Amino acid sequence: MKIFITGADGALGKEMQQVLHKNSINYITSDLNQLDIADFKKTNETLLKHRPDIILHFAAISNVDYCEENKDHAFHVNALGTYGLAIIAKKINAKILYISTNYVFDGSQEKPYLEHNATAPINEYGKTKLIGENYIKDLCTRHFIVRTSWLFGKGSKNYIPKFIADDKKSVSINVICDQFASFTYT
Repeated sequence: MKIFITGADGALGKEMQQVLHKNSINYITSDLNQLDIADFKKTNETLLKHRPDIILHFAAISNVDYCEENKDHAFHVNALGTYGLAIIAKKINAKILYISTNYVFDGSQEKPYLEHNATAPINEYGKTKLIGENYIKDLCTRHFIVRTSWLFGKGSKNYIPKFIADDKKSVSINVICDQFASFTYT
């Protein structure tokens, strides 16, 4: 079995590499410096060369504010990059795991969301990830979609590791106070 990881330099990608290495599973990694998934030609060449059995699609622009300010870039990476991977996965008959987000929901529901709840993203990040989900569902019969929320772990760049570290000190930090979510450990 051969696994291909996009977004290998992110927190989830790094953790997955450790798990695969520990279990002696053959994997190939890519990050933005090696492979821009929005470049279909290079992505196609790379995946046809390696022909993985499984694609772990972790690459994304996940900074919500950046996505709002750079809608075209967010669309090219999160939606069109995913479209290209879905086409290639179908072509080589690879399973694909797509990491999505709770931002595909509008947040108006008072109870926890389930996977079958109606989606209604209210920002560009959520919109582009939902488009990616739909490409995966429409093109790949062998797929898994995981919607994460507040992803954190050793390589996290969000405020959660800071919050945990600052918990040991008597300092206050500013955080979002109008959202409910589940932490997802990498």
